[in-house]
Amino acid sequence: MFRNLSIFLCRSLITGIGKTLRIKIKGTYTKKGVIYAFWHSRFFPLIYAYRDRNITVLVSEHRDGENLAKIIAPFGYRTTIAVLKLSKPNKDDVFAIAPDGPRGPREKAKDGIIKIAQWTGFPIVPVKINISRKIAFKSWDRFNLPIIGSRCEIIIKEPIIVAPHLCISAGEEVKRKIEKSLS
Repeated sequence: MFRNLSIFLCRSLITGIGKTLRIKIKGTYTKKGVIYAFWHSRFFPLIYAYRDRNITVLVSEHRDGENLAKIIAPFGYRTTIAVLKLSKPNKDDVFAIAPDGPRGPREKAKDGIIKIAQWTGFPIVPVKINISRKIAFKSWDRFNLPIIGSRCEIIIKEPIIVAPHLCISAGEEVKRKIEKSLS
C-alpha cells in the first residue's frame, strides 16, 4: 500500500512540477535509432518533456528500477531491465539510459552504454540538462528536483558513434566523450 501511494505521489509530482517548468530544448530530437544518455541525477525534467514518444528506458534490476518503471509508464515510456536480452532492435527503436546509474559512481559512464551501442548499432546522443532552481538530495547521485517554475535547459548534443568492436582504450575514450558532453 505504501509503495503504491509513493508511486502515485511521484507521478503527481512529475505532472505538477512538469507543467510549471519553463523548458527550452536546444538541438535536434531524433525519433528513431538512437540511445539517449543523461546523468541519473538530472532526469526529472526529461520525464515530462519527452512523454508519449515511445522511448524505452533501461532501468536497474533493483527495486528502485521497478518503481521507476511503474512511475513513468503512464507518461508513455516503455522500460526494460536487460536490454541485451531483447530481440534485436529495429531501426525505429529509441533507448534512454543514465550511464552512471543505478548506483554510481556519480557522473562516471560505465561500460553498459557502450555494450548497448555496439549491440544495437545506434549512436549515443548525450543530453545535458541544466536546471535553474532545484533541490539536490543527499543521495549517491545528488538527485536534482526542480523547484516549481524553474527554467530547464535540455541540450541535445552531437551523436557519438561506437564501433562494433573496440579495444579497452577506445572504450575508455568513448566513456570520456560521454562524460565531457554531459558535464
